[in-house]
Amino acid sequence: PDITRVPNAPSYVEGACNLRGNVLPIIDGRTWLNIDRKTEDENSRVIVIDVDGKATGVIVDKVSEVMRVNIADIEEPPEIVRNVDADYLNGIVKLDNGNRLVMLLDIVRALRVSDTGKDQINGQDEILHKNSAMLNSTGTESIDEEQLVSFLLDKEEYAIGIMKVKEIIRTP
Repeated sequence: PDITRVPNAPSYVEGACNLRGNVLPIIDGRTWLNIDRKTEDENSRVIVIDVDGKATGVIVDKVSEVMRVNIADIEEPPEIVRNVDADYLNGIVKLDNGNRLVMLLDIVRALRVSDTGKDQINGQDEILHKNSAMLNSTGTESIDEEQLVSFLLDKEEYAIGIMKVKEIIRTP
């Protein structure tokens, strides 16, 4: 569906669209992460994410893959990165003998807008591999693995837990 601009919205809000009868706010992932905007192309996708029971779309340049990683391979982000005000990085995964880094985003924390939620979250110091919320509730997921959806923004690769992804759609 077409995205409708929302007047006076923050710069990272692309707008809203009607997705099967529901209003879906759309966030530009590049602008949100302070990366220069670019025109969407045939690889661009909207990842629809569950944020506190409400769907929110994030535009990314390309969805790379769905991957399984061992929890032991998830490292804490360096302290210099974790001390910034917008602490949305849960961990870093080194793949291909360290030649490929995937940054794990806490997209729900990043997109939560209630003031009480922000205060509560800023007091927490958890990383992804210590948080069992990412595991499959059916019990079929191995406790030693996380399943992630990886995507590109500019030349950087990011990932979020697959249990937070509702669907992936093409950009209009």
